[in-house]
Amino acid sequence: MEEMNSVMDWPLNFSHDTGLLQSGTGRSPVRPSDTITVDSGTKTVAGAIATALANGGIRHVFGPAESDPHSFSQILECHAPHYNLNYYGIHHEGAAAFACSAYGKLTKRPAACLSNTRQGASSLKAGLCDAMIDHAPVLALIETYHQYQIAEALDIGGSEKRGSENVSHWVGSLTYESDPAARVAMACRSTLINSGVSQLRFSRQMLQRQCRQTAPCNKMEVQLPSFKIEPPQDALRAAADLLRESARIVVVVGQGARNRMDDVMMLAEQLRAAVVTTFKAKGLISERHPLAGGVLGKYGTPVAEKLLVSADAVLVFGANFSGQCDMVSDKPVIQIDHDLQALAQCEGVDVPIWGETGVTARAFCIEFLGDVWTVDQTADIARYWKAWNKNKLEDISQPSSKQSSARQFAELNEWVDDDAIIVIDAGERMHGFGRYFECSEHTVIMPAQADTIGFAVPAAMGAWVATQEDDEQLQGRQVVAVCDTQGYVGYEAELEAAARYGMRISLVILDEGGWHLKRIG
Repeated sequence: MEEMNSVMDWPLNFSHDTGLLQSGTGRSPVRPSDTITVDSGTKTVAGAIATALANGGIRHVFGPAESDPHSFSQILECHAPHYNLNYYGIHHEGAAAFACSAYGKLTKRPAACLSNTRQGASSLKAGLCDAMIDHAPVLALIETYHQYQIAEALDIGGSEKRGSENVSHWVGSLTYESDPAARVAMACRSTLINSGVSQLRFSRQMLQRQCRQTAPCNKMEVQLPSFKIEPPQDALRAAADLLRESARIVVVVGQGARNRMDDVMMLAEQLRAAVVTTFKAKGLISERHPLAGGVLGKYGTPVAEKLLVSADAVLVFGANFSGQCDMVSDKPVIQIDHDLQALAQCEGVDVPIWGETGVTARAFCIEFLGDVWTVDQTADIARYWKAWNKNKLEDISQPSSKQSSARQFAELNEWVDDDAIIVIDAGERMHGFGRYFECSEHTVIMPAQADTIGFAVPAAMGAWVATQEDDEQLQGRQVVAVCDTQGYVGYEAELEAAARYGMRISLVILDEGGWHLKRIG
């Protein structure tokens, strides 16, 4: 049997002479700069779309690699730097959507995915649905060959009148009478405001037509509303009264608390409350923090389970209790979320609060300023972790543990950087990640749904793109994709695209024989 930590160095030195792309193959990403202005008298519709994308905040476009010089993908591949865009030619439209979704989850900035056939547009649906569920901003560009095919394509992901219940917030199309820049601006604005998916459809026939736009396409000033929703005072007081009657408080954080953990941790430390996460929110708090209890649910740690059993109040930020997270029915529960739909999905909540996570956490901090009435749980947490770590070591030391999740993720823990961005695929073998992997400063990205097999490889491509930007929180970090053999086979071809663009990604494949490492780029 193959050794557990068998490593295969795989530099993937693919030839660039593949015929998939023409000019610009393997081009390095460009840096965003000021607005591009092109003489409006000679601008084509394709140029107007590309300029408007950059002016609307789009910097990266993922789409098919095609040799037709009239296709939008080939226009972008050849001229993307002129418009301050980066174009990544991939093999499958589904991979493009997953890459954009991962990029949006990490940065909260939109990227665009492109399809140029009806079948390709259908392939976008899984990735767009993933983005919708996790509130990742994504713009889907759907290109058809002929103008009349736009109407036929509307059933792929919704209609202009009512949108799509599952795939997008906004759907629009370009006609010969449309102002391309204004239409693209509307799509970008919807993507940012809704923090979700917008779709724009257009035909290849109209791309080379002269744009009738007379005014220069200046940078779009998106007037975003404030998302700092303050909680209602009556709900805040009711929650505060409940918490004052509780000595052992457990804070549960979900995916909705991402990018708001500083405020949540300030409250947790003030209340001396244990902090546990849902499976999808793993990594939002370092599991080395004295108040951290690990992951809650059947794929989580016994530490989190013991803390919840001993709690007399549960304070939830950005989680809807679905999936792997089983809440204890006999505990008073306070739920905070900016998404009304998430509040409506939960039963057994004593005090639901509609408010932005960070704003609400700070409001509680002000309410409880100077008050100390809770039990310090750090000693109990340390004792629970000591017992759990001892059990893990016993599992790893067993002769039959070469195939076990405990050993696989323990060795992965030793290999990855402490601040690596880890992209986890769906699948049964991934469940051990929540239980056995110990997060420190890692950032974890997971698919929104448990049956989304094949997420890891294309999502890692989107994560790598985020690490190339001037974002000090992400720049230069290691990107690691973790999947099983089934997830690897789904988008294996995208490894060639990743290598072509110099994407330094480490792919870890789990199987019955242990795990294998493929280094890309």
